[in-house]
Amino acid sequence: MLIWKKKKALLLKSREPDRITNVIPTAKQFTVKGVPYVAVPHKLTETKVLRNLGYEPPAPIREYYDWPGRISRSMHNVKPPHSCLCMTERSIYLSLALVSRLRRYGPTTTYVALAISIKS
Repeated sequence: MLIWKKKKALLLKSREPDRITNVIPTAKQFTVKGVPYVAVPHKLTETKVLRNLGYEPPAPIREYYDWPGRISRSMHNVKPPHSCLCMTERSIYLSLALVSRLRRYGPTTTYVALAISIKS
């Protein structure tokens, strides 16, 4: 699976391209050197459908959101809860900041974030 950021699309190499194009009407099928590919728009609904089909595409928020402000792209511990919240219909986000003071290391702050998805 390739991510084409310029077009905001996913390129899938599939043995059964008709399976994807029948379920996702916006998907386009093409062939390169005899190998079938499918181009799928990288949006929330298409990503959810691809996950139901057994593929593992990344959440669009991880690829295209700029993370303005204090949150930088190197903060890998902040991104998973946000992508989980975007991809599930019912979810709860619990964030707890635990502040402790250690004699040896000085003041430290540990952030614990938990995202729970509720399936109906």
